[in-house]
Amino acid sequence: MIYLILLPILLVVGLIVAIHLSFKAPRFSNDVDPNNEGLDYQTYEFTGNQQSQLSAWWIPSIESSNTTVLLIHGWGANKSMMLPLAKPFHTAGYNLLVMDAHNHGDSQKRGLSTMPKFAEDVQSGADWLMQNKPTESQTVNCSRPLSRRSRSFTGGG
Repeated sequence: MIYLILLPILLVVGLIVAIHLSFKAPRFSNDVDPNNEGLDYQTYEFTGNQQSQLSAWWIPSIESSNTTVLLIHGWGANKSMMLPLAKPFHTAGYNLLVMDAHNHGDSQKRGLSTMPKFAEDVQSGADWLMQNKPTESQTVNCSRPLSRRSRSFTGGG
């Protein structure tokens, strides 16, 4: 009799666990850095708007520029996978902030990864640029691979 009660409960719990695990983003280490592409860079760790630690590479342009491209990877990737895309932007004269979303690369784990949380991380990166690189980031263009969406932020000093 108890089995008739426990079996449906166990099935529901198992289904919830399976759903949770299927949405978990794979986590890959950053195995290369901008030096591999011949780019000078600085690593920054900063607290995002949701209080998680985010990791990013600041790649300044060769010539002075007031425009920064913020690059963020897609699901299950990391910032080192964005380096082939970073090189042409750098060659074109832009500053770059290449960042890991939470639960990816060198950034902190924070619950499940969702598109709204990715958007929060992008906003955190743009906010960090406006506070820490205002001259270089009077215009910030955000790009994510395989996306029809991009976003522009303006501000700075």
